[in-house]
Amino acid sequence: MRTGAKPDPLGEKLAAGRPAIRLEDPFNEPFDFAGNDIGDGAVLAGETMPEPSDYLSEIQRNGKTLGADLVYRETWQWFDQRGCSQLWRLA
Repeated sequence: MRTGAKPDPLGEKLAAGRPAIRLEDPFNEPFDFAGNDIGDGAVLAGETMPEPSDYLSEIQRNGKTLGADLVYRETWQWFDQRGCSQLWRLA
């Protein structure tokens, strides 16, 4: 915590000809990722819809079921109608 007057903004210091320091963000530099050759590519296999977990249809405090299992099934059907129902995983 600082006491006293707030420091002048960087732009004002530069406009007045005073020296100024700009703090560097350590995450501002791009990351250098090294890639590896995966040969023929990843082997992918589709899966059918897994059954929704029991907690998606649990009874709530008000006595009603959560109903998230219905949303899960409806969402899966929506994807299936568009040809996107296969989940992909690395084999």
